[in-house]
Amino acid sequence: MIVGFLTGGDPVTGMGHVFRCLALAELLRETGVPVVFVMTGDEVASALVRERGLGPVLRWKDDPLPDGRWDALVVDQLSNDPALLATLKRRAGRLVVLDDTGLGHWVADVAVNGLYRCPIPRPAGNRTVSVGGLAYLAIAPGFGAQPFEVRPTIAALLLTQGGSDTYGLTPCLLQELRPWLARHPDVTVHVHTGPAFHHEAALTAASAGLPVVQHRRLPDMAGFMAGMDVAVAAGGVMACELAAVGVPSVLTTGEEKELETTADLARHGGAVDLGRHGPDTGQRLAAALDDLSSAGRRRACSGAARATVDGQGARRLLDLILGRG
Repeated sequence: MIVGFLTGGDPVTGMGHVFRCLALAELLRETGVPVVFVMTGDEVASALVRERGLGPVLRWKDDPLPDGRWDALVVDQLSNDPALLATLKRRAGRLVVLDDTGLGHWVADVAVNGLYRCPIPRPAGNRTVSVGGLAYLAIAPGFGAQPFEVRPTIAALLLTQGGSDTYGLTPCLLQELRPWLARHPDVTVHVHTGPAFHHEAALTAASAGLPVVQHRRLPDMAGFMAGMDVAVAAGGVMACELAAVGVPSVLTTGEEKELETTADLARHGGAVDLGRHGPDTGQRLAAALDDLSSAGRRRACSGAARATVDGQGARRLLDLILGRG
């Protein structure tokens, strides 16, 4: 048996697609199933796959798939061309699409929308297995298994906008945190930037005079998150990783699609949703952090977050990919 992944990432589309596929591929490796990655986007995404040692990494071309039939092919890209998916479906025993919100959703054998709902109704006679919700979000199971302790006070604040920070919000948020940090001199800001982050100059300028520690390549992301007392993050895959660990989070994003996820997490009490970043975000961010200064409030948020994202979504997805669900 062989499972293929067609995905990619870059500073514009982000890196969440790649990290989801990595979580699935590592579970497949544990079961002895070989995988092959076919990559679009920047070389940085391909390098990330190679670093994990997860099988051959091919580049997308006119005919990217090797000759022969794949047992399963997972396509993790938004709104794929239905004609392309129909072609790929003929080459795969099972075609699985992740977070396809377009017509391609109904071309696949299995369509899983962990983050973004598909607004297109099921066509008459369609037999696609369609599931959705945060229970099917593919993150590494280690996030859900990571112990987390709510400490009496906030000493470590994580600031991140995911693997790329498409909208360059990390430096903006750091500047907006200045008044709050002036009132909380014992707090250190841990800024995490992903492999496709490209706003280094702005981040350096925004960090001047602040208690900031920058992190880029971390071997144990779950363990790193567990060392944080609160997080300020976007609404993509990393927000769900934080929820699985139990880190109380304040969420704001520049990406309209991510508003679904921030609202879902907040509705269950697992995060504070500030919505789309705007002129009043700094003031609202300070108020949210003041609210989370209470250990009791953070404890409630942490418990709700872990109940909402249990970290087992990748295993549920694996059953669907392998035809066991």
